[in-house]
Amino acid sequence: MQFSLFKSIKYLFPLFAVLITLLALSSTFISPPTWAEVVLKKYNYSFKILISISAHSRTNGEHEYQSSSRTYLLLPNFKTLEISRYCHNHQKPEGNCDINPEVTVEESTLGAFYALLSYLVFWAGTWWYWRPKSSHT
Repeated sequence: MQFSLFKSIKYLFPLFAVLITLLALSSTFISPPTWAEVVLKKYNYSFKILISISAHSRTNGEHEYQSSSRTYLLLPNFKTLEISRYCHNHQKPEGNCDINPEVTVEESTLGAFYALLSYLVFWAGTWWYWRPKSSHT
């Protein structure tokens, strides 16, 4: 069986479209982590939509490094805000990253356009591959 990019896209487009929609909807019901909420309170927005989540952890001997980030689309500002948290257990011997984590913030208007364009492409691709085909016989 040969891998076909076009056949896999047919299934990936609706998968990503639905997952992104579920992630965005979950942001209205689930509050952000404390470290992200502190940053979000500094911005003037009416509505926030969670568009990505990531978390990484690695161990190097006795040292453990953790990072996690959340990216939100803020409306009506129409910009993305990526909030990242970094922790190193050697710096925090109690091993709790929620006590004074290192937090960084990146704003992007271009990221908001990219997020919206990606979302529209996934739904348009879903429609294209799954629309009823007319048969002209």
